[in-house]
Amino acid sequence: TTGINNYLLGDPQSAIFLELLAMFSLLTLAVNFYFNPKTAFLYLFIFITVGVFFFDSYSGVDSGSYLYYFPLSLAVANMFDFQTKNDRIILISQLLLIGILIFLNIVTDHKIFENENLTIEQKNEMFNINMLISVICLVYFIFLIVSSNVQKLSLLENLVNEESKLRNLEVEKNRIQI
Repeated sequence: TTGINNYLLGDPQSAIFLELLAMFSLLTLAVNFYFNPKTAFLYLFIFITVGVFFFDSYSGVDSGSYLYYFPLSLAVANMFDFQTKNDRIILISQLLLIGILIFLNIVTDHKIFENENLTIEQKNEMFNINMLISVICLVYFIFLIVSSNVQKLSLLENLVNEESKLRNLEVEKNRIQI
């Protein structure tokens, strides 16, 4: 819908990009169906990263689109752990992709897809919105990580308590037998 709106407003470059991004993002459903969910998430993270890169250079550093890289990094880290070599490679590759795109935007002074029709006021408004959404996303992913750690700690405590009960039962059983 945003792509069509941008096209009608006379911005075909962002309209085409948004429509392509939407189509490729919908392919995530097929990737999720035919592959494992981590592949689908990785696929989606790559397109989100490219989308953030586009809008960062499209609206300039003033809009704060780059702020989405931080919650995106936490989301990727939350999905992929360091337990397997593939997860480590995927995590490092995704973070490397984000780093390369940030570097490209810095080197090109955010002018790769720049739109001159945006005013400073619009960019400031975009920055405020992007900052708010980015902070909300960061808080959400931090909450997910903390709640996951709390659940693991609770599970570990239950395991230790069960082990202690079993030991006490064994001691009691041995005492009764003697």
